[in-house]
Amino acid sequence: MKHNLGYATLLIGMILITGACSGPEQDPPEMMTPASEDMSDDRDMTSSPVDMAPPAEDMGASEEDMPLTTDMPADMADLSAEDMTSPPEDMPSLEDMGGEDMPPSMLPLDGFGVLTGECDVIDTELASTESFFFANALDFGMDPYDEMDLTKLSAGGQTIIMNGNAGGRSLYSEVFAYEVLFRCEEAVLLKTETQITYQPGMGSITDLLVEMDGQKVGVSVVRAFAFPFEDPYPIEEARRILNKKLTDIQESSARVAEEDRWVKQILSVIAYSEQHAMQIRTAYDELDASVKTDTILLVTTTNGEDGPLYFDE
Repeated sequence: MKHNLGYATLLIGMILITGACSGPEQDPPEMMTPASEDMSDDRDMTSSPVDMAPPAEDMGASEEDMPLTTDMPADMADLSAEDMTSPPEDMPSLEDMGGEDMPPSMLPLDGFGVLTGECDVIDTELASTESFFFANALDFGMDPYDEMDLTKLSAGGQTIIMNGNAGGRSLYSEVFAYEVLFRCEEAVLLKTETQITYQPGMGSITDLLVEMDGQKVGVSVVRAFAFPFEDPYPIEEARRILNKKLTDIQESSARVAEEDRWVKQILSVIAYSEQHAMQIRTAYDELDASVKTDTILLVTTTNGEDGPLYFDE
């Protein structure tokens, strides 16, 4: 009896132990079970939920600003970031588009002798009643002008030679005074000295009538030289010729006929050397304003074989 009770007790203990280890199936706590609408189903949970994306305005770009990569041409797919930001090789430069670094002026035009110094400078000065001073230089090198060089002159220069002047030995200086204005300021010859018309009576006349910027301009010419040629040019001579020629300019401007009336006159001084040109400038600065008013003074220093302009005419 004692043995049967022990056996029964042992059997019951083994059943209890086995039940404790396996236990009945239990539902997980309700708090651990997500609602069906929060389940991901087959969605990719590595992507942020739609409602976690910040609005476009918070990302610093509007929808219109976002690149449409799906529309990118196939030939752009292999471009690097540097390629995408570099300008095309055929893009026009700043110079081509008319920026600050404009191409240099095409003036002076080609002609007989090398022309340097102030050029393409006479513009608004034509409409001013003030006086102006400009200077340049013409170098003939080893080639003095002669009749064989006629075709190397502009059409206007050739006309001046063929028409001649009113007398004296200054024809070539008038020719090259015009050549300087043609090559630097694109002046067009209208009439030579003997063709300009004046009101009845005697008085000073002007050497040339040209057109500049669509306006008529008178041109008077004088040479700055003295004998002996190589001696220093006296300041007294510079004062004399300037006073005479500027006074003549005012007289011819007052008596020119209406059909040839100019807006301004240019006094072209052909100077034998740089020292002569400096003396002309000094004398000009000393002149009373009433003498040089409404006039442009242009001094051209000649260099090289310039003899024909002074004594071989």
